[in-house]
Parts: sequence; structure tokens; C-alpha cells
Amino acid sequence: MSGRTITAESSGTRAVRDVALRCLQKAAAALASKRVSDDDVHAARRQIKKARAALRLLRTALGERVYHREDSALRSAARPLNALRDDRALLQALQALRRRYRRLRHDAAAARLMDTLAGFLSQAWVQHRAMPGPLARSRRALRQVERRACHWRVGRHGWSRLGPAFIAVYRAGRRAAAAVRASPDDRALHRWRRQVKYLWHALQILRPLQQQSLSVRARQSRQLGDYLGDDHDLALLQRQALALPRPDGAAIAALQRAIVRRRGALQRRAGALGEQVFEPTPRQLAQQMGRQWRSWRERRE
Repeated sequence: MSGRTITAESSGTRAVRDVALRCLQKAAAALASKRVSDDDVHAARRQIKKARAALRLLRTALGERVYHREDSALRSAARPLNALRDDRALLQALQALRRRYRRLRHDAAAARLMDTLAGFLSQAWVQHRAMPGPLARSRRALRQVERRACHWRVGRHGWSRLGPAFIAVYRAGRRAAAAVRASPDDRALHRWRRQVKYLWHALQILRPLQQQSLSVRARQSRQLGDYLGDDHDLALLQRQALALPRPDGAAIAALQRAIVRRRGALQRRAGALGEQVFEPTPRQLAQQMGRQWRSWRERRE
């Protein structure tokens, strides 16, 4: 678990900074190959997301100016990787739909549409990989943030700084969940997905202090993020299919029906699980985690 979570050997804020540093190093290393693979892109994106979650935990300690500068730099570094991820994810979502719904496997028009989409997405991936410039810029940006992170002034603080920052992450996820309940459009669902991912990564970083209730919340957050991620990929697939030149109307209709049916199931599951993840008020969760932080630190003193 070393390097992935906080440790008791240093103050809380310095331990989280160490986690962010290791994530930045791993993300840059994943992009160092001359021929970046799908697995490399996946690894780099995962490490950037975790670095951004660590940055959010340090927000109170760092101050708004430094926080926004580094978060913007990491968002820019991730942007070229997101395009690569989306093309691969769309292809995987397409394959999953064909496995799930017999009509898409056996209908001739739907099968042709599937082959066209699969070819389009595979070619897009090849074209992205053939352009080293954006990936090189991402790697360079990560190294720059890494060098600055070594000098982040986070002090030697514990829950007094990490606690308010963590609750801000939780509160953002709770607000995003409420926005989806009020208007479950693609934009609101995407925002909720992002906030849930930050919450899950933050809980992973804070794993050593968690007792059973928080460990359950961490597992639920991961599953919730998976539901919302699958729903997001299907929304992208739906738009991509409609953008094809001269699409077969009947085939598009069959694909649309399958996507709507699957997204409905995913959103119902996400809604039910989200009620559990975000059931405590921010104040209740702050008190619970504050007690666990103090208990964890006392056990190691």
C-alpha cells in the first residue's frame, strides 16, 4: 500500500503531498514509452485523477491560488489522454451492448452499423497514437507540476486542514447528486461522475484511518463511479452513432433502443446507490471521520 495512501510517519498534509508526488511520477512514467499503449494511457489517467484528488485534500493547506494553478495544469495534462480513453471506451461500450442484446448481434443492419462504428473508433485510436506531440506535452506538464509539488507549502497539519478539504469534496458530490435528481441530463450526470471519482480517490488516500463504515462507503463510491462511467460512455456512443455519414435509420433505431434501455438500468442503480453513499450530512461525516483520524493517530503514537 506504500505510496498510495497516507502514512503515520509524517504529518497528514505532508503525507498527502507525498501521495500526490508519487502519482505524478507514475503518470509521467506511464507516458515515457515511444509507443504509448492503451494500458499506459489508462494508468496515466488513473494517476492524474488520484493526484487531483490529493490536491483537493490539500486545498485548505495550499490556498486557492496554488490549488487552482496546479489543478488547471493537471486538467490540461489529462486532456489529450481523455480523447484516447474515450475512443477505446466507446469501442468497449459497443462490444458490451452487442453481448448484452441479441438483436444487435443478429440483425444484419445493426451488425453493419456495429462494424462501421468499430472500424471508425479503432482508426481514431491509431491516429491519436501516431501524434506524439500532445502526449509529450502531457508528460512535460506532469513533470513541471511534480517539480513544483516538491515545494508545496502544506505545513505540518492533520485533520484541521485535511478535514475541511475532504468535506468539501463530499459536499460537491452531494450537490451533484441533488442536481441529477432535479434534472438527470447528460451534463449533470457527467458532473456527478467526476465528483464521485474524486470522493473515491480521496477515500482511498485516507484508507488507513477508515473503520468498517467508511470502508463500505469507499466500495460503494467505486461502484457508483463505475455505473456513472458506463452511462457516460453510452451517452458518447449514442452521439457518435448519430454523427456517422448516412447512417442506416433502422440500425440506428435498434442501437438507440438498446442504449436507452441500458442507460435507464444504470441510472436507476446509480440513483439507489448514491442515496446510500451520500446519506450522512457533511457535518455528520466530518464528525465521524474526525473521530477516526484521532483514533488512528493515537494508535501510532
